[in-house]
Amino acid sequence: MLIFLIAGSVALLIHECGHALAQFLFKIPVKELVWGFGPRLFKFGVFEVRLIPFKGYVHPAGPLYAKKRWHGISIALAGVVMTWIGVLVLFITQAVKVPWLKDFSVWYTLWAFLSLLELLPFGRRDGAWIKYMILNNPAKRGQVK
Repeated sequence: MLIFLIAGSVALLIHECGHALAQFLFKIPVKELVWGFGPRLFKFGVFEVRLIPFKGYVHPAGPLYAKKRWHGISIALAGVVMTWIGVLVLFITQAVKVPWLKDFSVWYTLWAFLSLLELLPFGRRDGAWIKYMILNNPAKRGQVK
């Protein structure tokens, strides 16, 4: 059970790092990259760790307006893509034959499948952001400076 929770927590961190990396690549500054909820344990630069590591978010510095529609879609998809890159890395490292790594890989892969639910286009999910970027291009509306 513990390995299941650790795998989910790591999957969440990798997911959020995917969003932060995409923002960085598109030159949209990251104000906060938060792993967890509850009281803050420590902060290092923009990265913040909180007591309970089962939630996370990336907060952009200023409004998150992508200059191009595909930038915003890419940022939203980056979390799920990074989670699946993690699955690929874990299965490649299976050759190492570390006993706990096999169990971790199985549970991480389950969490990766659950991360696909983030693509649903409602609520505060990544899919809602993708839907917004498809239907409303902020660059054409003059919302991007």
